[in-house]
Amino acid sequence: MIDKKTKLVEAAMAEFVERGYEKASTISIVKRAGISKGLLFHHFGNKEKLFIHIYDYVMSILETKFIDKLEFKSNDILERLYEIIVLKTQLSMDYPLMFEFIAKAYYSAPESIYNEVIAHRDKLSVEVYQQLYTGIDKSLFKDEENYMEILKIINFSLEGIGKEYLEIARSNDIDFDFDEVKSMFNKYIDIFRRAFYKEEKND
Repeated sequence: MIDKKTKLVEAAMAEFVERGYEKASTISIVKRAGISKGLLFHHFGNKEKLFIHIYDYVMSILETKFIDKLEFKSNDILERLYEIIVLKTQLSMDYPLMFEFIAKAYYSAPESIYNEVIAHRDKLSVEVYQQLYTGIDKSLFKDEENYMEILKIINFSLEGIGKEYLEIARSNDIDFDFDEVKSMFNKYIDIFRRAFYKEEKND
């Protein structure tokens, strides 16, 4: 049985996703949760503290599930990027509301906590990218000198492709097919491999 505090957090998360921080209403939140407004203020004090609590709660869950599942066994950066984007897409489908909340938090958070939100995001990025780039084989690239710029192009492309897949799946109420996602990203990775890797490394 879901306790009242959990109901409150879930209701608030949905409210913030739908209306953003400024337009989110504590009255609407308590109605969604089916609890009294007094209980909201008892647990969290005000809307800002509630927002911070949800942000920390969501980030802790997603960080654990993301970081713990990363297991880079290859020094091929494209294989590592494939692992990251597939995992991120899977988590986006498993926890859609949480991902939407995090995405909107970056541009709807109140000014008073914006820096805290960005700092938390950057901390996770540093942890992921430290793992991503440690021990990679730069000699795979045709242009070793500019491999970081090449990786930015690849990463932005994969992120955009993943986002587009999710939007199409959700808007058309299509069931998430994990095998289809992996196959799709494999094709793009192969394209990048042939475009940016030395020919003798493409086999």
